[in-house]
Amino acid sequence: MNTTALSKTLLWTAPRCRSTVFERAIRELKDVKVYHEYYSIAAYVGEERIFPRYADQTPMEKFKYSDVKNMYESRISDDKSIFVKDMAYCVIGKEEFLPEGYNHTFLIRKPEYALTSMYRTITDGDMPYWADGFYPREAGFRELWQLYDYLKNEKGINPIVIDSDDVLNDPPAMLEKYCDAVGLKYTDDMLKWRPEDDMVDNGEDWTWKSDYFTWEKEWYGTVLGSSGFIKKSRESMNKAIDVTTLPEYVQEAIIDAQPFYEKMFMHRIMP
Repeated sequence: MNTTALSKTLLWTAPRCRSTVFERAIRELKDVKVYHEYYSIAAYVGEERIFPRYADQTPMEKFKYSDVKNMYESRISDDKSIFVKDMAYCVIGKEEFLPEGYNHTFLIRKPEYALTSMYRTITDGDMPYWADGFYPREAGFRELWQLYDYLKNEKGINPIVIDSDDVLNDPPAMLEKYCDAVGLKYTDDMLKWRPEDDMVDNGEDWTWKSDYFTWEKEWYGTVLGSSGFIKKSRESMNKAIDVTTLPEYVQEAIIDAQPFYEKMFMHRIMP
């Protein structure tokens, strides 16, 4: 794809698919403006919220689904491309509010690893709003496939799929392939960045501290302490997990997610 023209790209994902570190790499591109999970804000704390998890918080104005669509369609820069990362499960049933003119891409990860990580993040952190665990829909893999299928078969779009294991196995090659597919210019700057955990501890502004709504810092623990990609072998990423030690609802979520992951895996950008 021609990388001289400005592009607009949406990255859809499910929780714990390493999407925030992927977003962090994109943020190192100086000619790209990045937006973080505005549809998720609409789904959880907006005026039309569909999840009750933050029900005691006053709904945020100007975060209806139509507001988010309008924001993304109106944010046109003369000198910067636009990159948006969000959760697919937050727009299922709200597809009419997807913005026009965007590339649609998907980031996936093996469900047993993603959902085990989600469970451990919730239980190990100070996250009272998530004390009851996650809802089946928040696992997100069924919804990833539903959105992919909608875009491909109802909108005539050919979405791009990338697997996060492929990215970690060869970060420069896979990031370059992704950038080329969506019209961004890859640089090696995407492979390293300044760690931000000290900024959080000192109360300073950090990348995902938002003027709108800031999610629990536990979701960002790994990326805040990171300084770039570290290549991982296939063997290290495929170590067996004993899912039988997990609560039944997590095991059921993994089983439910697997066929949808496998469908998307077949469509991924090949290493």
